Amino acid sequence: TAVAYIKGRERIIAYNPDFIASIVDSTRTSWSAVSILAHEIAHVIRRDPAWRILVGTLERAFFFQPLNRVTRARLCDSAEFLCDQWAVQQTRSPLALAKCLSIVASWASPASDRISAGASTMARGDSPIVRRVTRILNEPARPAWRPSAVWLAPPLAIVAGLLVSPALFL
Repeated sequence: TAVAYIKGRERIIAYNPDFIASIVDSTRTSWSAVSILAHEIAHVIRRDPAWRILVGTLERAFFFQPLNRVTRARLCDSAEFLCDQWAVQQTRSPLALAKCLSIVASWASPASDRISAGASTMARGDSPIVRRVTRILNEPARPAWRPSAVWLAPPLAIVAGLLVSPALFL
């Protein structure tokens, strides 16, 4: 497998060389391995490991609010889509990433026959992998929008006002 995580102040991409070799063997191209590593690099650049810990902690702390679980799941789905988009932008090879995702999905399926397992996983129209592969292949890669400090000022002012306003009434 390949995974992005943060240890202290270091951002780390860890991968199993056997996993990467299996990807290359299965897809018959090294671009699939490059694409999956680019996807993991995107998680580190976006600081996904850090906010996933925060969101997970909030979900557990406020367990009585069921919408927290839905929100976390949607945030994670969005992060995967954005990392896919970044990987395609960097590698300029949407097909390589799509192949890699479909191969990994077939490995993750519990069925013993890899071909039928991949087919059953990919056959479900509501599958997250199907949505990701469809999006990768059908949408052109476009630059990701990043907020500037100007866009962050109004929400920060509102939050600061809400924090200060109770103190005014004491």
